[in-house]
Amino acid sequence: MDAYVHGDNVTMRVDGNPGQASDDPQWRRSWTADRLVNSSGVLLAFGGAAFGLGTLMHPSGTHPPVVADLVDPSYAFWHVVAAIGLAAIGAALSGVIAFQVRASGSATTTDVIGYVLAATGAFAHAGLNYSDGLTLGAIAAVIPKVFDLNGELFGAPQLAGVSAFASTTFSLGLVALGGAGVLRAALPRSAFVALMIGGLLYGVPVQPASPLPWWIVEAGALAIGSAAILLGRRIWQGGPRPSRLPPLPREQSTPKGDEAQPS
Repeated sequence: MDAYVHGDNVTMRVDGNPGQASDDPQWRRSWTADRLVNSSGVLLAFGGAAFGLGTLMHPSGTHPPVVADLVDPSYAFWHVVAAIGLAAIGAALSGVIAFQVRASGSATTTDVIGYVLAATGAFAHAGLNYSDGLTLGAIAAVIPKVFDLNGELFGAPQLAGVSAFASTTFSLGLVALGGAGVLRAALPRSAFVALMIGGLLYGVPVQPASPLPWWIVEAGALAIGSAAILLGRRIWQGGPRPSRLPPLPREQSTPKGDEAQPS
């Protein structure tokens, strides 16, 4: 039975022959830590683009939307797009933590708390957007009165409570993650600042809970989406400051003079 050694970017046989570890199908081959982190960067960038675009295409001007907007097929489509983006962001934020752990050697309590809050809020909001897009239009077509501004749906404390929980946890998590990222500076500070600003704007109560306009939430979503795209791109490329990354164990154990000697 052959034995294999797993490195950062390639799997090698113990006898020194590089290449694929075996003839197993692709789905059974191991993924390296670098590959997982890089993939999370791609997912984060995709999630930022989908979330920002889906929120921007939400019916503007009136919030909650009128019945004519709810029954439009585009309403369901863009809500599902935003839901997919939120779920992708919630999953891919772990890559931000993983990259910064490698850059600094450890994660802080703020990182962990921020990730738990942000991921919980992102998944909760994804569920709300998904159910909103696929169910509210069908209900509005049958019982339009339910969607009056002070009607049964928008006046229900249960719905308001779930929405407030999702937006608050998402907002607080992004602020915590952004603050920790700014202090560590392993990734662009500007992206983390945008993440913090976007989180604060996205968590602000708007109509009908307050007189604030809906465009504040859209601005927050665009800031979050832009930050996610920038962070995802940097993580996918290996980060803006590779000199900050600690050397791999084999690099630490290799004498400097050996690099100049011919093999």
